[in-house]
Amino acid sequence: MRQLPVLVVAPWLLLAAGACKTDPAPAPAATTAPAALAPTASTAPTAATSASAPGAAAAPVDAGLPAIGAAPACKIVAQKSWAKGLNKTTGLTEVELPDGRVAIGFAVGNDPQVLVIGRKGEGEVHKVPLKPGTALATQPKKGEGTRWLMRVTPVKVDGASVQAFADYRDEYKDKKRMRVACGPADSDDAWISFDDVPILDRESKPTGKVREALFNPKDPGADEGYHELRDCRTFADPIKGETWVVGSELRARGSEGAEQWKASLVIDKGSKEHELHLHENELKGAPVRVINFEIPVSRRAADGTYVLAARYAGSLVVALLNADKTLRTMKTYAGWPTLPDITQDGDDIVIATAVAKPNSKEFLLKALRMSTKHPELPKELVPIVTDDDGVDSETAPDFTRDSKGRRWMTYIEGERGNGHLEIVPINADFQALGKPFEITTEDERASEARSVALADGTIFMAYLRDKDKSTELVTLDLECEVVAK
Repeated sequence: MRQLPVLVVAPWLLLAAGACKTDPAPAPAATTAPAALAPTASTAPTAATSASAPGAAAAPVDAGLPAIGAAPACKIVAQKSWAKGLNKTTGLTEVELPDGRVAIGFAVGNDPQVLVIGRKGEGEVHKVPLKPGTALATQPKKGEGTRWLMRVTPVKVDGASVQAFADYRDEYKDKKRMRVACGPADSDDAWISFDDVPILDRESKPTGKVREALFNPKDPGADEGYHELRDCRTFADPIKGETWVVGSELRARGSEGAEQWKASLVIDKGSKEHELHLHENELKGAPVRVINFEIPVSRRAADGTYVLAARYAGSLVVALLNADKTLRTMKTYAGWPTLPDITQDGDDIVIATAVAKPNSKEFLLKALRMSTKHPELPKELVPIVTDDDGVDSETAPDFTRDSKGRRWMTYIEGERGNGHLEIVPINADFQALGKPFEITTEDERASEARSVALADGTIFMAYLRDKDKSTELVTLDLECEVVAK
């Protein structure tokens, strides 16, 4: 999310903006990587040595700057509040449009909306049209169930007409029914969905013809066995005219009483196509313990391949996909992560996240760097150093490289989802080049922010601001200069 004047947005605009920022608190029992995805040795350079690695271009301003010195000279040159009552679970999802504008998907309550920002800072909020009678337009009645609107993804803007995908989950109390769906907001033609009582939540175990109907594929070419969509998120690249969905499925195969249960990471490329199963982990227990791939993010890299990250069993899972979205390689990194951020940095891909400190409610920032010219995942995540004390909890990292080659890390310091928004200049090894600059004032709190580089060197930023008991969508332009020795 970024906005305001001279919005000539860099082509590597982050497509995996925040969604489901209120992901569950870490589970103490799930802090290690599953054996099927245990980290393996790699010859790829780690982020700590990436400045000299092939394809890892060092920022031209790194030389001669303080390791931890003065705060950058920053000023907010334009700022505006666009909407109030924002849904923090939905968060902010921004995409770059073919004409250089930026579209930001969000929700007021459970009403999906899109903010479109032009090159000179002009903008307009559009309500996403919902077709009457569709499942998305008919949410559970009060007292009967709950809707979780997890992401609003703009896919096309044509004049005053806005098209978006909506990802949501409905849970009904008495019926135990669940609907999970990702697809166009203006129809019931969901690309991927589940609308039934989850098999493990049924009062009686399905047998005979009931079980047969659940386990036999209804469509020609579909995979055999039981499929239950547990979670999904949409991602879009309007410049390439491409949209895709990442999901987590519960799968079961085998005879009655001898089922093999698996958690499956899937990608869906269209409503008429079957999902592509990227990776599966076997589930254990009696009854089986269900584990989902949570808070997925994805983006298309400059070389045409794809990067995907998610949380599974308390670890960060990172996958590299081929141009056809088939799996190339995958690795896990131990430590309970929050929503990852994926950004292009020259020829490199940077993934940043916040990891829970052991036996604490606090978080610290970590990242990895991978060259697209040598696409191998590093062995481990490395710390992001934002200041010289390392005391305060930090979450919601967002990496940006501006048009002058300078690298910046935006993050929330303090209580997760209720802290101060700060930005700090960093080098290629994720080490601060100066002290942080605080964007929010003392009486403001922020839960999420996204930033993008503008052509004139300024940074466009959109964030969720909590002030006077209301959550607002705020955008600003930030001019910063790194203070040399």
